[in-house]
Amino acid sequence: MPRYEDRGFSPPAPVAIVSVSKLDGSGDVTGVPMMIDSGADVTLLPRKHIESLIADEAESQPFELEGFDGTWTTATSVKLALRVEGRLFHGEFLVLDQEVGILGRNVMNRLRLMLDGPNLKWEVVR
Repeated sequence: MPRYEDRGFSPPAPVAIVSVSKLDGSGDVTGVPMMIDSGADVTLLPRKHIESLIADEAESQPFELEGFDGTWTTATSVKLALRVEGRLFHGEFLVLDQEVGILGRNVMNRLRLMLDGPNLKWEVVR
């Protein structure tokens, strides 16, 4: 079971380390940190980690996003493949300029997750 991340998070948060590739399977990028966030509707990929995959891709028109605190930001979308704990998800994901991505419900709802807050651990239940 991976431990919750406490570096940069207070309180500690469940963070999955995922890989991202182009839809044709090329250009795999590993080690992409993604906070598991059941309050997020969509998955947001951190641009700094996937820049090499999207450098020659046409990005969409900007989407406006509202954060839980009421602040607004914009993000574009790209079509990529995301691998989480051995499960592959093809789709359109938003790209945001931040250090850690967000694993939202559009992916989470297809996984059986156990978040063990008291022990600061999480896992994908098989």
